[in-house]
Amino acid sequence: MKIVFFCVGILLSSLTAVGAAIAACDTAGCSDEKVKVLYPNTSGRVYVEMTGDKSLLDCSLVSSRFMTFEMSDIGAEAVYSMLLVAHTNDTPIDYVRILNGSSNCSIRYVR
Repeated sequence: MKIVFFCVGILLSSLTAVGAAIAACDTAGCSDEKVKVLYPNTSGRVYVEMTGDKSLLDCSLVSSRFMTFEMSDIGAEAVYSMLLVAHTNDTPIDYVRILNGSSNCSIRYVR
């Protein structure tokens, strides 16, 4: 019986390690990261901070932390809804794609 518990423990720890290794940001976006901060302001800009290291992103983060998008962007309501649900449920977003080279680290899409 101890062997069964030992094997189950090893399996669970390896699954956790694999999940943690997949979550990351690269030059084009962040994959399998959670939404740490999400807030809109009255000008229509939405600020999004993801967990994890964002230093590899090919854009200029606002205040060295935030990706952004405008509520006037096409599809912005759907993007905001997906981010809000993920933030509320504390679940990771599969992928957040940014516009490479953007001065405000503009989000292009999420999935």
